[in-house]
Amino acid sequence: MRAQIPRDRYPPIEPYDSRMLAVGDEIFWETCGNPAGEPALFLHGGPGRRFFDSAAYRIVLFDQRNCGRSTPFAGDPAVSLERNTTPHLVADIERLRRLSSTAATTSRRPPNQAWDLHRAWPEAELHIVEDAGHGGSEPGIRRLLVEATDRFRASA
Repeated sequence: MRAQIPRDRYPPIEPYDSRMLAVGDEIFWETCGNPAGEPALFLHGGPGRRFFDSAAYRIVLFDQRNCGRSTPFAGDPAVSLERNTTPHLVADIERLRRLSSTAATTSRRPPNQAWDLHRAWPEAELHIVEDAGHGGSEPGIRRLLVEATDRFRASA
């Protein structure tokens, strides 16, 4: 039996800002937590806003191209996914990083996406969790995320 770290470490919070980012497609993003807090950016599929202490973090979440509340939606057979690539994702994150965000990901995409992000931001901390599974609730990923957020909070 695998040890589980609680999925929701903190109480529910509502976003104080939500917008669409025009990148050729429209990317939905929202911000919650402390506007003056340490920034944390999570990709679609990340552990979510309740993973962070909302008093300490400015939490930015977004839905990747063609997913969630971003448009156009991939479920529409008429929608082309030719602009839904790792290089496009890196460019989209860079636009959101202009908000001074720190990027962290629990993406379901292959490791080459992690390397593309590392090449785009070599100063960022990168962890690859071998056999981590497909989501933020996996024990290896959860442990690293908890350690990283606690480290950021202690240094703030």
